[in-house]
Amino acid sequence: MKKIYALFLICGMTLGFSACGGEPGEPVEQPPQESGTELPEAMATMSAPIHALAETMLNTGMDYRPDDPEFFWNSLHFFLETYGNRHEAVGLSDEGVMRVPRKTMQEHAIALFSSYNDLPELPENLSSRIAYESSWDAYLIYSEEYTPYTLALAELSEENGTYRLEAALSGIDGETVGVWEVELVKNTYADGIQNPLYPYSIASMRSLAAQKDQAVFNGLTDPHTAEVTLSDGTVAAFQFDTDSEVSKALQNLDIGEGFTIEYLTDEKNGTAKIVSAE
Repeated sequence: MKKIYALFLICGMTLGFSACGGEPGEPVEQPPQESGTELPEAMATMSAPIHALAETMLNTGMDYRPDDPEFFWNSLHFFLETYGNRHEAVGLSDEGVMRVPRKTMQEHAIALFSSYNDLPELPENLSSRIAYESSWDAYLIYSEEYTPYTLALAELSEENGTYRLEAALSGIDGETVGVWEVELVKNTYADGIQNPLYPYSIASMRSLAAQKDQAVFNGLTDPHTAEVTLSDGTVAAFQFDTDSEVSKALQNLDIGEGFTIEYLTDEKNGTAKIVSAE
């Protein structure tokens, strides 16, 4: 299976806040979660909002809920904190406070939520992280430390204008900590934005819970499929990424050897994918 990874961003500012970064497309220092090959060029920047939502869902335990102000603003905070300073309208003070004009905040919200229609009221419990400054008609984003995770995007497909892919976060030890199914659609507001960073919007993001079991390895049926007997006696075929740690682990197993399997089931097409084999 094809692995696809990417993260792109930009940066700049006005009115007493320092500017940062260069022209769009100019090489910049990348955060630790980027690696591998890129998404299609027109979709490459969408790694950033996908990453923001994945981290928010992982850290808060919330589902993808655009109508929930707390989820909405938590997601925007991570998105802006991690990637917003590379938008040409965003500024950064000497104290590390980011200033985001309302219009720019709306651009980022549209990338996260295809159903977006307006910025909701800020929840009081987020006042130490996000504040509205009426004299500038802008939002102040206060810095917060986040645990760095690696984002992996895979299995890109398209049907009737909706793009689907799988997003996974893993820690520095390589262990997968969360997997989601993501749907992207065209950003309906992009035509009204000069040089839009995000030509697509996220329409949905569903957590895929991994199952863990003791299994017996029956062999490989092709370069990306293994036959396995689960603990309840079920014999099934499981897919895996050919260029992965799972592939290496399976190739080192002998037929009949027991191992611990962790896998995801795609209920839509009835397939199962191994995400860990030990």
